[in-house]
Amino acid sequence: MGGCMLRVYCGFDPREYASISKLPIYNVWQEGELRSQHSKRRNTSSGFSCVVSSQELLADQVIDTIAFLKKYEAELQEISNLDGIEESQLDFGYDCRLHEPNIAMQGEYLPSELLSLAGSLNLSIALSLYPPDFEQQAQALWEARQKQSKQEPDSGS
Repeated sequence: MGGCMLRVYCGFDPREYASISKLPIYNVWQEGELRSQHSKRRNTSSGFSCVVSSQELLADQVIDTIAFLKKYEAELQEISNLDGIEESQLDFGYDCRLHEPNIAMQGEYLPSELLSLAGSLNLSIALSLYPPDFEQQAQALWEARQKQSKQEPDSGS
């Protein structure tokens, strides 16, 4: 479950910003709105996100992310200076390899170039470690929630 996302949390309507941004924004959410058409849960924050890298391996994500930060450096600097920005973060998703033969310990490395660029742009870094069977676990959870939501009476009628 690899990939790196840029998430920006803000205290203003992110749709307005997304309409003028040059960033490749793929998701925008507003506090109080339903998380999705199938969800009963509401967003507790507002913001937007971009896919920075869709690579599986963390080392490849880092290469893509450095290139992304350099390409969009001016806009990311502007974002960091906007009133109402609560947090901006790069979230690197990567797989646990401890189940693989000959792997007794898993260590990861983030080069100083990435850390320096991210720091200069006020970007936090999150590392999201996924279990080897994440897709199966996510599918089972989704199916259980769908089954549960069909069993609950609709309180809106």
